[in-house]
Amino acid sequence: MKHSVKDAISHFKTADPFLYEVAITLELQELTPHDNYYLELYDSIVSQQLSVKAATTIMGRLKKLYPNEEITPEHTLKLDAQKMRDAGNSF
Repeated sequence: MKHSVKDAISHFKTADPFLYEVAITLELQELTPHDNYYLELYDSIVSQQLSVKAATTIMGRLKKLYPNEEITPEHTLKLDAQKMRDAGNSF
């Protein structure tokens, strides 16, 4: 089921009125269905913790752990923790 930004803002109107007030002041863009939101979030977290060069290296190593799969939370949970650590992620 695809949700739009309009759907999200409508949800926050009752679920979180404060966030709703913030959201209606922003120019939020729709995300395309092919975006891997999990990978983008993962990259953002890694990038905030380290230098850009180190984060790029870690993301490259992470992608090598998924040679034929999309990087998803489900696939990440199946990875051996030490492999994640060896790629440069902290426990």
